[in-house]
Amino acid sequence: MLLDSDPIFVPSYDETTDYGALESADLILWEWGWVAEAPRALLAVKERLQIPVLAFTTALDRFWRGLEPGVLAQHIQAARQIDFVATLLEDSLPWYRTLCPQAHVFHMPVPVDTHRYRKHGQAPSEKDPTAISLAAPTSFIFSGEISHANRMDFGTFLVYDRLVHSHQVQGTTYLRKEEQIPLIREILQQSNLSMPDCKKMIRLRRAHRRIAHHYLTLWLPHALVQGRWAMTNAYLGIPMVTCDEIETHRRLYPHTVVDWRNLEEAYQLCVRLLEDKEFYLEVRQHALEAIEWYSIANARERLLGALRSRWPQL
Repeated sequence: MLLDSDPIFVPSYDETTDYGALESADLILWEWGWVAEAPRALLAVKERLQIPVLAFTTALDRFWRGLEPGVLAQHIQAARQIDFVATLLEDSLPWYRTLCPQAHVFHMPVPVDTHRYRKHGQAPSEKDPTAISLAAPTSFIFSGEISHANRMDFGTFLVYDRLVHSHQVQGTTYLRKEEQIPLIREILQQSNLSMPDCKKMIRLRRAHRRIAHHYLTLWLPHALVQGRWAMTNAYLGIPMVTCDEIETHRRLYPHTVVDWRNLEEAYQLCVRLLEDKEFYLEVRQHALEAIEWYSIANARERLLGALRSRWPQL
């Protein structure tokens, strides 16, 4: 047990905060919320009680670029009151150190229960070499009557189309919402691109069995994602061709990361994984070993290391 075995839960989105109960707290763990109520709640606590706050962030382009202008100032005010900032991405450390110069900013990626989850993986000999997965779970964002396929990672499907024609692979893509499956099918059909099997993504605990049989994964995002899809593939022992913008991808799959625009290189790496068994096993083994960097034990030490900057006795 790292922290309190009986923590106090504080709602971030209403006015029912029990400030009296918080007086005995030594630390507040705050997940940075999107809406205006979240920074208001934090500022209200800091105004009444001088309790250190440790904030967990999300990916930059999913948060700061998505905030409504009317709440941006409050989020910046709240940021200046935070004592510890845990960033999911190491690449964003300089950004948050500039935003929160008063805080101890450290890298705290998503912890992975590697011991528990790696048992769901399959040996390469058990896999269908024509079965590949495409992208992380895809979603669409709608604005008025205009749909923005900005989470579709369209280059992934262009490379997949080439692989279908050259190696007769069969891909599966997963969507967050079942009602959006007809939309992606319509886009690919009208684009005259090969149609993968489209399925709704289920909860991660049940998803392992669904995706473990894939021989490789292809995903070329252009966004500051956290890399959880790469983590999932890594502990299942699935080689992955993906973009090099995220340190999670570079750490887990250094042999098969590419510039997201370099579709030719992505295609050639997929071909090599399909045809070169020794290279396939090398990529797979590296991922299985590198995923331990994200283990729960290592996550605990990262968190303790940050807290010791204030409480050396921990």
